[in-house]
Amino acid sequence: MTDEWSNYFHLQYLCDLHFIQAYSHYLDALNIKPTFANAWNNIAGLLMQWGDFNKAAVYYKVCGLH
Repeated sequence: MTDEWSNYFHLQYLCDLHFIQAYSHYLDALNIKPTFANAWNNIAGLLMQWGDFNKAAVYYKVCGLH
């Protein structure tokens, strides 16, 4: 049972890490081009997957998908 839990937490860590990296890259894209709707939309999608629906709604509104 210990190996399964270890693997689960390792996978969760990798998912969290990829989320943070993706979020960071989208923010970098917005620093370069603040009107890049795809980056706003993709951040909103990440936040939806993460469960932060209120913050996702803000990003969706900015990119015109409200």
